[in-house]
Order: sequence, then C-alpha cells, then structure tokens
Amino acid sequence: MAQYDYSAQRERYLPPSGVKVLFVGESAPDPSKEIRFFYCPVLTAADNLFRGIMLALYRADKQALASTSKTWWLKRLQSSGYYLVDLCAMPVNLLPAAQRCQARKAAIPDLLNRIETLSPRGIIICHGATYADIADSLRKNRLPLLHDRPIPFPLGSYRVRFAEEVRMALSRLR
Repeated sequence: MAQYDYSAQRERYLPPSGVKVLFVGESAPDPSKEIRFFYCPVLTAADNLFRGIMLALYRADKQALASTSKTWWLKRLQSSGYYLVDLCAMPVNLLPAAQRCQARKAAIPDLLNRIETLSPRGIIICHGATYADIADSLRKNRLPLLHDRPIPFPLGSYRVRFAEEVRMALSRLR
C-alpha cells in the first residue's frame, strides 16, 4: 500500500467559523495508481463520495459539477460549515476484509479525539461498515450523530438514495 499524507489538502478546507456538520468516511483511497481524494482539486469519475455529498447538499448533478471547478465546490462546502474526515488516517480500501475492519476499530480513539476538537453540531457517517464500527462509540460519548442506521455509500445507483438519506439526517440538526 502506498503512503500519502492527505492532511494538508484536508486542512486547507477546514471551515474557519467552525464545523456545522462533520461527514465521516472510512479512509481516503489507496493512491497506488493515482492520487485521488475528496479534497484533491481535480474531479474524477471515481469521486463518488464527493459527487454524493454535493448532490445531497446542493442538488449538484453531474452537469453542475462539470460546469464549475471542484475547488469552487470545496470552498462552498467550507463556507457552509461542512467538513469531511476519515476514520482511518491511512488508506484501507485494498486491505483484506479482516484487516480493514481491524484498522477501522483501532482508529476509533483518534477519531473521537478529532471530533472533540472539531466540535461539530452534527455528524453523518458515509460508509456502512464504518457506521457499524463507530456509531455506538459516538452515542456513548454523546456526540451528535444525525442518523440511526447506515447510509449507503454513494456508488452508482446508490447516489440518489445517499443524497436523500443525508438530507433526512440533516433535517435532524438542531
């Protein structure tokens, strides 16, 4: 697995007025073939989570995303108080299932610390297995999880359902 530090790209888009809603993913994808990441400035066909979140928040479809730079959308996300972090600091998507699960569980204490530092008003988990691993910890720590069941990752035909469920979760924001 290739090593790549995504933190500088992510931190560039930390909302200066605080995090309203924190989205939590599993990990950035392994960069062995190409560097691609939610906060990379170039939109690729593989940016499923980015496309899903933009559809959920701004009803931005493929045409809208293509007509404006990804950087513009990232700045809009930032100015709206939305921020995405990953449970695992290093990519886990190419690991065997058991190791992937182990990596997610090992990363929970660090995630809880980051959430405490960011102090979001709401949290949405964007990956089913990640939800299964961290939802109880968030609840036990009285963190503001906005949904009671996993939201499907916005891959292909699940993108519209992802967007609808994110909107439903956001409606619970106080």
